[in-house]
Amino acid sequence: MVHGDLLEWRCAPLKLRGAWRAIDEPLRATVYESAAGRVEWRCFQPRARAEIDAGEDIHGLGYAECLMLSLPPWRMPIRELHWGRFLSETDTVVWIDWRGEYSRQLVFWNGLPVMSSAISDSELVLQDETTLSLRGKASLREGQLGGALARIPGLGRLAPTRVLRVEEHKWRSRGVLRRPGSPEVSGWAIHEVVIWPC
Repeated sequence: MVHGDLLEWRCAPLKLRGAWRAIDEPLRATVYESAAGRVEWRCFQPRARAEIDAGEDIHGLGYAECLMLSLPPWRMPIRELHWGRFLSETDTVVWIDWRGEYSRQLVFWNGLPVMSSAISDSELVLQDETTLSLRGKASLREGQLGGALARIPGLGRLAPTRVLRVEEHKWRSRGVLRRPGSPEVSGWAIHEVVIWPC
């Protein structure tokens, strides 16, 4: 539930509870739109103070977003997606790089849209010669979505095989933001590359 700048989440069966208090203003964008439908991205909290109770208290920087689709995911004209966020005490970078028949790139640095000349799983090159390096990748998930979604009853009958064969690579990396004439900024990034089969 969202109450102003506070987002709360509870999962009684797992005895988990979390609260995120926003530091930065929310972001919102239409990633894709056609007669068939749209993909709307809502980032409620690009950067927040997070507190998770999982038997012990965990504190740190957090992030919360929601993707709303009005068309089935298998009808999206996409071949590859690079997505991620970098959080530090002073800076936030969020990126969505949609590649394929339809291409769209969204990059926000401290809440403001910026241009990027290159996005990969190891680096972003932003405007004014600023770079975000992503190093020491630790895998959070790797494999086809079909494996992760196999527990959802009946999904195999509803979703085309193409969706189940989507390949996802998700990492946690140490991020270093470098700006000419400014001190380096270190933080953490969660980022992924998702590849749809031809």
